[in-house]
Amino acid sequence: MAHYVVIGGGIVGLATAYQITREYPHATVTVLEKEDHVAAHQTGHNSGVIHAGVYYKPGSLKAQLCRAGTVSMVDFCEANGIPYQICGKLIVATDPAEVPRLESLHERAIANGLPVSLLGPEQAREYEPHVSCVAALHVASTGIVDYGLVSRTLANLVAYLVSVPILLAVCAAYDRWPSAALLWLPLVLLIEEALIVGCCLVIATLNVFYRDVQHLAGVVLTLLFYLTPVFYRSDAAHEAYRLAFTLSPIAVLVDAHRRIFFHGAAPAMGPLLLAALTSGAVCALGWTVYRRVRHDIVDAI
Repeated sequence: MAHYVVIGGGIVGLATAYQITREYPHATVTVLEKEDHVAAHQTGHNSGVIHAGVYYKPGSLKAQLCRAGTVSMVDFCEANGIPYQICGKLIVATDPAEVPRLESLHERAIANGLPVSLLGPEQAREYEPHVSCVAALHVASTGIVDYGLVSRTLANLVAYLVSVPILLAVCAAYDRWPSAALLWLPLVLLIEEALIVGCCLVIATLNVFYRDVQHLAGVVLTLLFYLTPVFYRSDAAHEAYRLAFTLSPIAVLVDAHRRIFFHGAAPAMGPLLLAALTSGAVCALGWTVYRRVRHDIVDAI
C-alpha cells in the first residue's frame, strides 16, 4: 500500500492530499504542518476572492486553470455546505488615460469566455453606490469565500477518507468484518452530513460578522469531543450520563458507527431517529441563517 506525505497544511497541500485520497483510495496520506491548525498563513489571510481569470492571456494554461478552479471551488462549496457568493466585481478606471487599458481587459476577458460588460459611471454606481470612476468593467463570475473554512473542510475530508481504509485494515487484522449491517452506513452518513453542513453554515456565517466565533467553536467542539464516547462505549459510562449521550447526535452517530463496524449490528433506532431529527433541524437552521444574511456578507468581509 502506497503512503504519501504532503508538506504544508495550506489550501494547496490539503487539496493535493484530498485528491490523492480520491484517486488512490487504498493509499494512506499524511499532511505535515508546523502550526497547530491548517490555513495558518497565506491561505487564511487573503482577500477570499474566487478569481474569474480576467488578466490571463486567452488560451493560456493559467486562464484555463483559473476558470476550471472557479467551477470546482463552487462545486466543492455546494457539496460541503460552505457559504460562498458569486457577487461579481468592478475593475475601475479613475482617469481617462486608464480607459484604453480597461477596454483591453474587456477584450481579453471576452476572449477567455467570461461574462463581462463595460459600464459608464452611472451604471457602475448601480453595483457600488460609492464608486468614483470614469468607466468600469463588471466581471459577473467573480466570487468570495472563506478559504480558511475551505481548508478546514478539506482537512476533515482527508482525515475521514484516510481513516476508513485504516478501519477496514483493523477489521481484517482481527477478522471482524462488518456484516449486512453495513447497509445502514449510508443512512448514518447522511444524518452525519446534515449535522455537519448545518453546523458549518451557522459557524461560518456568524464568523463573518463576529470573528471570535471561530475560537468559541473550537472550545465547544473540544468539549463535545471529551463528552462523546469515542474510546469507550456509551453503556460503560455512569448511568447519570447515559441520557446525555442519547440526546447528543454526535454520541449517537459514533455509537452507530461502532455497532455497524465492530458488532455487525444495526444502529439503535430510537436514538438514531432522534439524531436524524436534530441533524435535520440544525441543517435547516444553518440554511436559514445563511439565506437571511447572505447579501450582507460581501459588505462585512
